[in-house]
Amino acid sequence: MSEPTQSPRGVLYRLTGRPEDFDGPGPAEPVLYRGRGDLRDLISYAAVDRMLGERPLRRPALRLIHRGRQLQDHEYVHQRTVHADMADPLRIGSWLAEGATLVLQGLEDFWNPVGELAAGLGRELGHPVHVNAYLTPRGNAGFGLHYDTHSAFILQVEGEKEWVFHRPRVADPLAHETWENTVARNGWETLVPPGSPEYLRTVLRAGDCLWLPRGWIHAAEATEHPSLHLTVSVSTATAAWAWLELAGRIATSPGMRAVLGGAVVTDGEQARIAVRAVLDEAARWIDSADVAELGELVRTAALGRFPGPLPEAATGYVGATPQDYLTRRFRVLSHHVFGVEVAGETLRLRLARRTLTMPAKLREGVESVLAHSEVTSEQLSWLGDPASRIALLQHLHREGLLAMLPDQSDRPFPPVTN
Repeated sequence: MSEPTQSPRGVLYRLTGRPEDFDGPGPAEPVLYRGRGDLRDLISYAAVDRMLGERPLRRPALRLIHRGRQLQDHEYVHQRTVHADMADPLRIGSWLAEGATLVLQGLEDFWNPVGELAAGLGRELGHPVHVNAYLTPRGNAGFGLHYDTHSAFILQVEGEKEWVFHRPRVADPLAHETWENTVARNGWETLVPPGSPEYLRTVLRAGDCLWLPRGWIHAAEATEHPSLHLTVSVSTATAAWAWLELAGRIATSPGMRAVLGGAVVTDGEQARIAVRAVLDEAARWIDSADVAELGELVRTAALGRFPGPLPEAATGYVGATPQDYLTRRFRVLSHHVFGVEVAGETLRLRLARRTLTMPAKLREGVESVLAHSEVTSEQLSWLGDPASRIALLQHLHREGLLAMLPDQSDRPFPPVTN
């Protein structure tokens, strides 16, 4: 077998140069990683133009924010097309001229360079990530001070943006503890008291990466240069999330099916008695629980939060011939694999939302494939006959773990002529 060709330096290294900073939950305070290189292979001003003019995008893949107000769909989408939710570049351009910020949402789902970055980063962190792009005209801001319930990497792709930070007032906020809910309950002044000092003010320039932990209050404004940046949000699975997953199992126990007495709504003592009974039943369930089984339940639920691999359906099921699997090169998408396990005679590849099974005797060979960035049938000599090589490559291709690379003989469709 040939030596693996994948670089040990992954997405975290590219963004920060210090992947060891994220061996745990990540730094507790904002950290700026300067000059991490040109990021325009992910997105650029020209790429945004293509998204708006050539694709074109449809709601909810984009939105516009003008002076803190999210514009209504009818203010920037086409009104006279078959699809009434399609982006109108002319109207969007007019809003940009007025200082509005264009937000491209869920880029990992429809823009391949960002999708590959998101998949790789999510695999390295152990948490799925979602990516938005923000295009802001010079001297403007899309949002005022706020915090988020997720941590994020801010990637400054083009231009500049000045960021200001205040220390958290809600420590490690959970998903329901949003800025809006906290402001409505406690008032804006409790989060940013008048005269409270800034923690940090800094300008991000093209190539910079900022780590922003959840709960940190922040705002950003483009300088005299317009700005294009990516926000790579990390959807962390918290202990509270795991508890809610386990609570769903606890709720199915027989003791939890009892009806609470109607007196709990009128009698405080009866309410306390009822709650104690519920807690006692939960404690009994916990004492008798199979931790290994529950660990697998939480792991499966956590895997379900990731997007699964997307197979090349047209190529894999219709376009590829057996000869293609013997002669073509394939890119290996190993970041979709979260575990290679053997149970008896069965090899299991754990993917998001599903598990692939095959004979256990293939483990060493399959792990060798996953350790490379590219693979050809010639590297599967351990399988022996061509039919077996075709079968394995076709299986991995159809499951979305391989992508067929272009062949020199491939040609785009000829232009349509009148």
